Amino acid sequence: AYSKHFNKNYKNLTKTAPQKNEKIRLFIAKGKAAKMDKRKLIEYISSKTGSSKSCFQDIVVFDNFSFVTVPAIEGEVILKAFKNVKNQRRPVIDKAK
Repeated sequence: AYSKHFNKNYKNLTKTAPQKNEKIRLFIAKGKAAKMDKRKLIEYISSKTGSSKSCFQDIVVFDNFSFVTVPAIEGEVILKAFKNVKNQRRPVIDKAK
């Protein structure tokens, strides 16, 4: 009935909530140069988000950046908490590409 009012190429853009068992890989713009190791990285994120330390998996710390895998639901909480925390105009934590 309303199809003439919508573009035929319209795509459903509704965002689905993360599923319980989904994981997300996060990029963290801090690494060994910032004196981060696995333990300090987890403490840094947990102190700002209240995330359980047990939810962090597959943590890799490089010289200037790190990666961590967390449940998708927890990842959304972390991304929201660090949304305005910047490192040279870029977010400190973002979804890994």
